Amino acid sequence: MAAWCLSLAAPPREVTREVDHLLQYIEQSGCDFYRNGSWYDGRRASAHLRLKYEYLSQRHEIATAEDFIEKAATRSSLTSQVYKVRCARGAAGPTHPWLAEELARYRASVASPPASGGPTSSRHPAGERMDTAAVRAYRRALVYVAQLSLSVTGPAGYRDACHWVLARPYR
Repeated sequence: MAAWCLSLAAPPREVTREVDHLLQYIEQSGCDFYRNGSWYDGRRASAHLRLKYEYLSQRHEIATAEDFIEKAATRSSLTSQVYKVRCARGAAGPTHPWLAEELARYRASVASPPASGGPTSSRHPAGERMDTAAVRAYRRALVYVAQLSLSVTGPAGYRDACHWVLARPYR
């Protein structure tokens, strides 16, 4: 049951940041994008891929930025035609490797050396340090609350409690 509750979660913040970066990169690239027989500018391509990302996220099909590239930004879900990118009127190529390279560059640019806290600590998106063990304990406690609601209110209450639990950030 706890796994089901956690499966309701939206993509992690880091994934959202990476996908947002890729969408902004597409929009500001100055490149043209080929989709289903037509070429589009970066702004329209980014808007289209954002809609696909939001749809797939709601269906819990995006867990990583690689999922976004593979499931939303590689091919048409209607025709299965591969999306292509053409920069500076050069040769067109598939979007998958182009976006994968940018994702690798982005990750390298935001990577930081491990803090003195060692492997049991990480960085909160706001920048403050948090203890990974404390985060796991916090999540377990919230899942316990959701499971307790199952015994009191039944499946509908459990679903509502899962949504409530997942809306609570670690502080």
